[in-house]
Amino acid sequence: MLNRFFNQTITRKMNQIFVFITIISTIFSSIAIYQYSKYISLKESRGNALDLSEQLNDNFETARKSLEEKLYIKASFIESSSNNAQSFEDSYKKENFYSNLLWNFLYGDIYVEAVTIVDNDNKKWEISVVNGSPIASSAFSENDAKDLKLLYGRCDYLPYDNNHILIRRALYSPIDTSYVGYGVFLINTDYFSAIFESSRGTKNFAIVKNNLLYFATNYDLKVSGKMITEERNFWYQDKNYYVSSTVPDEDGWIISCIMSTSQLTESIQYLPYMILAISIFSLIIAYIISFFVTRRITAGVNNLAYGYQRAARGALDIKLSVIDEDEVGEMTILFNKMVEEIATLIKEVKEQEHLKSEALIRQMEFQYNALQSQLNPHFLYNSLEIINSSAKMEGNYAISEVVCTLGRLLRVAMETNVKMVPLSDELAYTKDYLEIYKLTHSGEVVLDINVEDDLLGVEVPKLLLEPLVENALIHGFKGVNDFRIITIDCFVDSQLIYIQIQDNGIGMSEEEINNLQNSLQLDDSNSAHIGVESVYKRLKILYGKRCDFSFVSEKGNGTVFTLQLPLKENIV
Repeated sequence: MLNRFFNQTITRKMNQIFVFITIISTIFSSIAIYQYSKYISLKESRGNALDLSEQLNDNFETARKSLEEKLYIKASFIESSSNNAQSFEDSYKKENFYSNLLWNFLYGDIYVEAVTIVDNDNKKWEISVVNGSPIASSAFSENDAKDLKLLYGRCDYLPYDNNHILIRRALYSPIDTSYVGYGVFLINTDYFSAIFESSRGTKNFAIVKNNLLYFATNYDLKVSGKMITEERNFWYQDKNYYVSSTVPDEDGWIISCIMSTSQLTESIQYLPYMILAISIFSLIIAYIISFFVTRRITAGVNNLAYGYQRAARGALDIKLSVIDEDEVGEMTILFNKMVEEIATLIKEVKEQEHLKSEALIRQMEFQYNALQSQLNPHFLYNSLEIINSSAKMEGNYAISEVVCTLGRLLRVAMETNVKMVPLSDELAYTKDYLEIYKLTHSGEVVLDINVEDDLLGVEVPKLLLEPLVENALIHGFKGVNDFRIITIDCFVDSQLIYIQIQDNGIGMSEEEINNLQNSLQLDDSNSAHIGVESVYKRLKILYGKRCDFSFVSEKGNGTVFTLQLPLKENIV
């Protein structure tokens, strides 16, 4: 998949990348904007719902107290029920007193649909509206009178059904405050519906007290009083609802506002469509911009590619125009210079070839063969000696020392008939090599040799140490310009001589160690460690299994090569 993408033209790749970045950024920014807007909308809607609930709670309290003021025995009723002002205090004992009281309560308010009064003798006096039913007997108990007396005239509320609630209160004579019984009033909840009518809209409201539901504008939600007494979310018929409830007032009443979450976010319901439209528009604009920008950028690349194609076919008279003064423009300028120089060189070569004759070619070949036959080791030594003498005569002893060092290196290298040398000679050759290296490379390199005098006469294979030191300089210190040190240690143990060459270079990774180990076992002419492989193979040829060649390395902690050779008897 990636290969198919990268194998496309630059124009298509840049267009696709530009559009992809635009799509990703648009998606993430749209999600962030929508979520933040939804959060703000929910927060404001919940705050508005709570403010509305608190306002309705005040209206409910006013309506409730207005209703309670109508449900007690008025002094004017006692007076109208008595035929003799002398017996006002005894008027509630008359037979028609409770009947008149029932009618007074029933028609004192249009929302009272049934009234039941229980007198001191537990006798019930009942009345209801036309075609109505008296209050169910389940609304009464033997302890009602005792419990209601403890309320000292305050009203007690009970839920009855979806359309009614019960109000109970003890009744006292307004003349002598004597207890005459208690009344139970069946109130139509339409009395409370008027409170929420102007504010209802798409919202639902409920009246709760002591976790009991007294009234709801929508009983289809199947909510309970306990469910909606605090702020929360709930699911009903695959729809999510949010409840905002007021703090209970001094009498424990709570007004709850119930809304679907879709209503809470109603103000941003068209926001996703707006974001989608803006995203599509942004994508179109981004594509148009990317098309013209990439077309301009790739024009220079296409121009350069066209020039290379023409030059490859031999059209070296081509000269490309520079479209923009950017990196591609600089490459175009260099291309024009390169083509011009190649054309000039070809022209010169052709002119030289035209001037050559067959005799001249033969003469040059003869001279070359003569010079080559004279080039031998003796000639090289004499040449170095002449340079050395000239340097001394001019007082340039540094060059003289370098020439002497180079001469020693060449003498050792050209003595092909010598296979074994004393360890002291090998160390000296290694020092000479390092001196030549220092002249051609910057940075400090220290060679620390720790060899006892008794071991300097031990014969070792020629060019044993120099390839390993060279490997450390080329590979071990690659990219290292600060203090570099190579340590050579030599010691004897059990008729074996051990030679260790250690550097404080960059070391090798596990992959590099594996590659070196594999190259030691194979005949790899392309290996980067030819010197190390040469030492290893020559040791195996000379000693076979009697020698050992090993190394230890760690990335960042240098490399240690250890040579184990059999000790001969000619130790000085």
